[in-house]
Amino acid sequence: MKILITEIPEKRPDLILMFERETGKNAMYKKSGKITKQFKYWLRQKIKYENLQCDICSRNDFKNKYSLARHLNWHNKEYRENHSGENHPHFGKRGKETQYCKGDNAGYHAIHNWVDKYMPKTGICEICGKPENYRDLGPLEKSNKTGKLIRDINNFQWAHRYCHNKYDKDNNIIHEGSPNLKKEINLISLSSAKIE
Repeated sequence: MKILITEIPEKRPDLILMFERETGKNAMYKKSGKITKQFKYWLRQKIKYENLQCDICSRNDFKNKYSLARHLNWHNKEYRENHSGENHPHFGKRGKETQYCKGDNAGYHAIHNWVDKYMPKTGICEICGKPENYRDLGPLEKSNKTGKLIRDINNFQWAHRYCHNKYDKDNNIIHEGSPNLKKEINLISLSSAKIE
């Protein structure tokens, strides 16, 4: 049954009540009596996901067609047995044992996230020896000692932001794969340029 959006207040007042209960907002403007944009968006989302329902168990709370497809696999007994508990292909595997690990070929953010996970924060700068947030030196952050992206904790140190920048500048370190690579190259080339 198709109805126009302007007919909803008369023909489907239950939808307006449901919207107002879920969101706490009015579905219609008080002065003009027109339907709000928020209600139109909410209604489109309801219609979009209303059709996503499992034919086997009648479950209908899927966010997209991919989550529905993943759910349908669990109705297959053979799939369920091969992908649960100890039978799962990744059961008990971590890090380099999984097929998705890139090792040292991982990107800038992946290696920094790995260092966050496995390198404990000391609370003291490894360059100047002062505690975190000491005067105007800033918070501690990970500093790559060599500039090379290697999955090795010994290649990183905790340093104040000020000490980190000074260390990189003094040692002409350019970080591989850094999102700020162009800025770093420009800063180093400007600092090493001779003015005649």
